[in-house]
Amino acid sequence: MTCVKHHNTVFTRFILLENHPILYIWGDFMNAAYYHQYKSLGLNIAFYRKARGFTQMQLAEKLNIDRSHMSAIELATVGVSLDVIFHLCEILEVSPKDLFDFRT
Repeated sequence: MTCVKHHNTVFTRFILLENHPILYIWGDFMNAAYYHQYKSLGLNIAFYRKARGFTQMQLAEKLNIDRSHMSAIELATVGVSLDVIFHLCEILEVSPKDLFDFRT
């Protein structure tokens, strides 16, 4: 079963595979069950980025990714690789634990 909807100009498709919803956004798959964790991760990345005085463009350049991808990571519209996480930690001078310390 596929449900297609538009959310803030982002094309989103929910696919039900074996009763587990999968988010399909901009060509990347994310398990919908983890959306809130991706959102919290993105908020933490934005928090530490701003605390270090970086714009999204500056941080994206240091990570060698596009600014729009940096924005998508912070907005939780794409998944993020561990390689990017580890590089982010080096640049922002935080531990992975800091990025994954989700406030409730």
